[in-house]
Order: sequence, then structure tokens, then C-alpha cells
Amino acid sequence: MAYERFNADNAAMLLIDHQVGTIEWMHSAPKKDVIRNTLALAKTAKELGMPVVLTSSQEDQAQGLLLPGTDGDLARGL
Repeated sequence: MAYERFNADNAAMLLIDHQVGTIEWMHSAPKKDVIRNTLALAKTAKELGMPVVLTSSQEDQAQGLLLPGTDGDLARGL
């Protein structure tokens, strides 16, 4: 099998659990930077025509809803 570089036709952007609650547990970088970078990654993927997959878990518990701007903006194509 030949090696093929990732591109918009054979890859997807997967954003896992970028939720209001889980972002509060993170202390390795400023929260605003993580949110900005998440939206930038998603926007870049959309502009390249790459599918974007969002996951969330336990939205009715501590993890909470997806970060503002991720779900709605992606549904509208950013």
C-alpha cells in the first residue's frame, strides 16, 4: 500500500469534547487561546472542504454543552 498524505478528500477534523465544563479543567494553556485555536482549526478544515466532527459527552453533567461558537458556527459553515 502506497503512502498518501492527508488531504481534504481522505481526512476529517475531529474535535473531541470541547465543552464548557471540560475547558474549565484545563490548566496547560489560557482558555481563550484554546477556544480561539479550536475555532481556527475548525474554520480551516471547513475552508479546505474537510469534514468536521464534533463530539461531546455528558452534556447534562459537569462537562456541559459544546463551547459557544463551535456547534452553531460549524452548522452554518463558519
